[in-house]
Amino acid sequence: MTTYAGRSAALYDRLYAGKDYAGEAAAAAALLRQHARGPVRRVLELACGTGGHALHLAAAGLDVVATDRSADMLALARAKAQAAGARARFVEADMCALDAADLGAPFD
Repeated sequence: MTTYAGRSAALYDRLYAGKDYAGEAAAAAALLRQHARGPVRRVLELACGTGGHALHLAAAGLDVVATDRSADMLALARAKAQAAGARARFVEADMCALDAADLGAPFD
């Protein structure tokens, strides 16, 4: 069982409802572009929760693969992506045992 299962996943969104996901995603994208060796197209997000950052990164035109070990968090992320028409891929994975090659690496 993960930490964010069942009702905890839904409460996560309520707890972070005021979080500036758009601003944080824009700052992360700017840092990626500043430090990348080339154009930034593909991004891997670890512990994505309910997809707040992933949705904004996808809306900015990035190809996003977002992972979390909580199936319930990912279910909410997928539902939000579908409602927003966002193209992000959400994968259940434990970041401690992740093989990026299984997710289509390389990432920028």
